[in-house]
Amino acid sequence: MRKSLLLIAGLAVAALSACGKPAQPNAAEQPAPGNAAPAPEKSAPEKFEWRQQAELDKAVRWILDNQKKKGDWGYMEERPYDIYLGSINSLHVWGNASTALCAMGLMMQPPTDEIDGALTLALQYLIEAPDTPRATMDTFYNVWSHAYMVQAMCQAMQDARFKELRPRLKKRAEHELRRLLDHQSLDGGWGYYDFTYRTPASQRRHQHQLHHRRGPGRHARRPHR
Repeated sequence: MRKSLLLIAGLAVAALSACGKPAQPNAAEQPAPGNAAPAPEKSAPEKFEWRQQAELDKAVRWILDNQKKKGDWGYMEERPYDIYLGSINSLHVWGNASTALCAMGLMMQPPTDEIDGALTLALQYLIEAPDTPRATMDTFYNVWSHAYMVQAMCQAMQDARFKELRPRLKKRAEHELRRLLDHQSLDGGWGYYDFTYRTPASQRRHQHQLHHRRGPGRHARRPHR
């Protein structure tokens, strides 16, 4: 009887000891160092599908097909009745501005021999394009011509394809920049047909051109007269 009691007491102590210790996993079941269980896979983000490529290709094709022999676009041969002309200078303004815009559009496309050739011809035209001072005080179109030409030429000067044109581009861009500075209003803006000192949209456009032209940390200065 005494032996039975001792046996039961020993089994009880062993059972209590086993309950107090956490179960240890089998070593074979533990992941080896560096082989942690992979995290659950995340669903891939939805891919953006560009759906306007066909329209963009048509636009680029139109620009290439409608470039004139001298390299320009947009010279208005006839004046629509709803467009105030002011002087013949306005025709040059529209031609220069349109050519600069088309050139900037082509510079944003993947380069090809055809696009590079059209751009070289367009930039050469802009370098030698007719000057567009303000011919009459009631015709303000020239601010757009100067602004777009500065932006297009600065963009081209940073493109390795046109490194041989950089000195001439720089010289003409500085001329267009001087024109912009000459037309700046006393409050800092460039007015348009609201007949006040400035239009916020046109002012932001020209501030962008000035910053793009002079680069960070530099300040534009008015030329000495």
